[in-house]
Amino acid sequence: MILGREGDGSVFISHDNVGDNEQCECDHQHRQRLSDSKRQDTPDILGSMEFTTKLAGARVVLVMGHSACGAVAGAIADAKLGNLTQLLAKIQPAIKATKYTGDRTAGNAEFVDAVARTNVNLTMANIRKNSKVIAALEKAGAVKIAGAFYDLKTGAVEFFA
Repeated sequence: MILGREGDGSVFISHDNVGDNEQCECDHQHRQRLSDSKRQDTPDILGSMEFTTKLAGARVVLVMGHSACGAVAGAIADAKLGNLTQLLAKIQPAIKATKYTGDRTAGNAEFVDAVARTNVNLTMANIRKNSKVIAALEKAGAVKIAGAFYDLKTGAVEFFA
């Protein structure tokens, strides 16, 4: 976890995201590396976000998913493995909520990416629902909760409207 001097942003990065954490080093942001399967709306993560927004002055909370996500593919395949099972279960709501008419399997990269995008949107909604602190800051215009999707092949980042 890196806390910058100014606290301009709070970025929560996927554990299996390709690339060195230092590639997006910034003196003005707080970053925490997470597995995609660890939802960013749990009390410990929300507490960290509340600290960075209310006390450290972060003005942006960015929830970013990425293509070819192993955790999402594992959840779609209904993988079972010790404690991993509980983590992957947290992605199930995104699988159910994803509108997709093609092959809804872990082997379909397009579907995996669609679920990852849905997971970002659900996570943003759950942050607003489960953190009165961040919701109030957003309502007052002091904080922006943003979603994005990172394409591992192209390096492009798409920010959600």
